[in-house]
Amino acid sequence: MKKIAVVLCFSLAAVSVSAENWVQTSAIPEKKYYAYVDTDSISTQGNYKQAFAKYIIIEQDTFIISLISYDCKSNPKRNKTTYIARYNLKGDTVASGVPTGTAAEFKIAIPGSYGKKEIDFVCGF
Repeated sequence: MKKIAVVLCFSLAAVSVSAENWVQTSAIPEKKYYAYVDTDSISTQGNYKQAFAKYIIIEQDTFIISLISYDCKSNPKRNKTTYIARYNLKGDTVASGVPTGTAAEFKIAIPGSYGKKEIDFVCGF
């Protein structure tokens, strides 16, 4: 497991260097929440699509960048977080790691949700 985490971290570093094209997929301005997908990072990995997503939560003085896997072929569509890093608004890393347990499992996108908008965006790219 430790080996997988190390390989994943190096893979993330290589991909994040080219991550430059953040496109907004949803926003809740009254809650100061904004979600983006890096279109330069969208790729197909086996049966799934994969991309970096960024979530800015201004009221919590934080933003999150996650590597997300999208199951575009399932009905309903699903996604799961493969790696997550939380930063303060200055850009300092607060926490990072590979999700475990139920946090690492695929979750169904609920129709009308912001997560569904993100999945539809990535799957349609």
